[in-house]
Amino acid sequence: MEDVPVNPLAEAVESPAAGAAPPPAKPLKPLPRRESQRDRERKERNSISEVEETFKRIGSHRGIIGVLIANEDGIPLKSTLDPQLTLKYSAFLTPLAHRAKIITKSHDAKDELLLLRIRTRTNEIVISSDRGFYLIIAQKTSFID
Repeated sequence: MEDVPVNPLAEAVESPAAGAAPPPAKPLKPLPRRESQRDRERKERNSISEVEETFKRIGSHRGIIGVLIANEDGIPLKSTLDPQLTLKYSAFLTPLAHRAKIITKSHDAKDELLLLRIRTRTNEIVISSDRGFYLIIAQKTSFID
């Protein structure tokens, strides 16, 4: 039979001193649930229906010319405007909003641009950005005043 070396420190750690209370047990954290393909598809359908609902809600307001969503590269993803105006707005307004974001950050690193509003005598364009997407809303100013 082989002699197994005994580690006296291990025994001291394993067995608490006489009369000492054992350390409190840590509560077990639940394991994170893996997201299934069905869950991902359900979330995607919900988010798509939310976008559709928001488009309808915004577009139903009086004076709205159109609503456009573009990615940070200026590529239109969804629009209620005609195709030519969609391309024009996304090509010119997303770089402008991106530049305004950069200027805001350079002025104060903790600040961020939430909304950019461009108003002319006849129209108003509101640009909001979030998570790499731009929401562009064009409306007539005669209905605002």
